[in-house]
Amino acid sequence: MGGNETLVTVVKDIAGKLERWRGLKEAQTTQAIILRVLQALGWNIWNPYEVVPQDTGTRSYRPDFLLCAKKDEPVLVLEVKALDRTLTDEDRMQVVNYANSQNIRWSVLTNGKLWEVFDNRVEARAPEKRVLYFQLDNPSAAKYLEKLLSKSFWEGESASLKLEGIAKEIQKEIETQQNLAEITVKLSKALEEGYERSEKGLQKAIEKELSANEQELAKKHFKELAQKLLTSHPSHPSGSPDFMGKVKEVLKSIHNPTASGLTVEVNGERFPVKTWRELYWALVQTAILLGKDDVVEKRDIVSEPERKTKDSKPYPQSAFKELHSGEYLFVHHSTKAITRKLKKLLHDLKIPPSSLHVESKGRVFKLP
Repeated sequence: MGGNETLVTVVKDIAGKLERWRGLKEAQTTQAIILRVLQALGWNIWNPYEVVPQDTGTRSYRPDFLLCAKKDEPVLVLEVKALDRTLTDEDRMQVVNYANSQNIRWSVLTNGKLWEVFDNRVEARAPEKRVLYFQLDNPSAAKYLEKLLSKSFWEGESASLKLEGIAKEIQKEIETQQNLAEITVKLSKALEEGYERSEKGLQKAIEKELSANEQELAKKHFKELAQKLLTSHPSHPSGSPDFMGKVKEVLKSIHNPTASGLTVEVNGERFPVKTWRELYWALVQTAILLGKDDVVEKRDIVSEPERKTKDSKPYPQSAFKELHSGEYLFVHHSTKAITRKLKKLLHDLKIPPSSLHVESKGRVFKLP
């Protein structure tokens, strides 16, 4: 990749590859994601005095990078973990404690996808010093990274002080995005259930279906909500009713559902499903039936129920489920992997957030 890529281009390209890159080790995550992002942010990744790798100033923990806006003056500690690794409080304590020992106010912990920012001035335990976090696939991720981590920002006057206000603004914006996504789901459902599909009907749905705080936010973003809910597809906003309606049909067709391990709720209607693998099959089957198979992971579709493990042993027949197309879906994945696949499939279909509720072992999962 060239060194003149824009940050927006870089973030969009990486975000589109995150699913395929599952399993990247820490060094690979650093190479493929972190260094590329830093370069797009204006840092000279080839200058060991600017992007300082593995600081040797301490005998124990060594952060992956120190960023120096001026020679020998570190302004940020950057710690990198493997792409699939879940960031822990131990990881947070590690990076914050190092920053504290070096009298550096700001530190960043990331696995390439999730970015967490810590302010050492906050009077709290290390994990609670986190003032901001966001995902790289957030549509505004490039804007956030530019404001927080660009070299030009850190070369400016009082950057460390200014960052406190910037972090608060970004966190507030992210919370607003999340609240609006939940409001959109509620209003979309209300419009499907009988409110007039017009600005007047939308206003009525806001007044009748939302809490006082939600109403205030919805009215403030009314034009945005109206454009999303009333103009994208008058009868089927975001294409979701067609898909979710078909999901219901497929779930109803599943045989012997009484021995259920999951309960799936679709638009208020509940269905018992045996396993996460069966749910994965149901959503893939639905996508294929509706001609939307372009969102299905091609590597999971095989013409014959045959595939071998890393030890060259054949998978059992239960690892495959036949599809309407006559092909087979490989479902021998962990629950974590399947939930990730389901989220991506629903996201690619532009299904509104939290449209699908799955109850399993006392926990509720909202998809996508």
